[in-house]
Amino acid sequence: MSGSDNLIPLNQRTKSEQREIQGKGGRASGKSRRERASIRDALNAILSAPIKDKELKHELKNMGAPEMNANSLFALRLYQRALQGDMQAVRLVLQAIGEADPAALELARAKYELALLKLEAVNQANDEDNLLSSKFVEALLATTEEVWGTGEPVKPSGSFGDKG
Repeated sequence: MSGSDNLIPLNQRTKSEQREIQGKGGRASGKSRRERASIRDALNAILSAPIKDKELKHELKNMGAPEMNANSLFALRLYQRALQGDMQAVRLVLQAIGEADPAALELARAKYELALLKLEAVNQANDEDNLLSSKFVEALLATTEEVWGTGEPVKPSGSFGDKG
């Protein structure tokens, strides 16, 4: 016998049974709501309490924070993560200031990813240029060996502008 076999739907119960079950649900819901409100109030009190650490206060003051509390510190840390490219932090900052337009967020994410791809392409091109340059130098050295018949490639001494 499975657990659902012995369940009786609410619409098949008497009115007094329905009221009793719904009353239990309402009381449990109210208790849960009061607990969440209590936690929210405690967190708000903690977050609005002044910061005592001098280094943190100095950091907040340098960034122009209006208040020296944990809320300001959280905002500062979130801002710093957003500047480092953390898109979740960017989204939270934009939501906090009321600029969380989904299209704008998607556009910002796409621009960030495009910038990363461009940077990767530039780095790859630089690596390929360095590889081509070293191959070019190797080819030149091999050519000097053939021209002068020294048996060994001629090694350049110093830079091209040097006279010695």
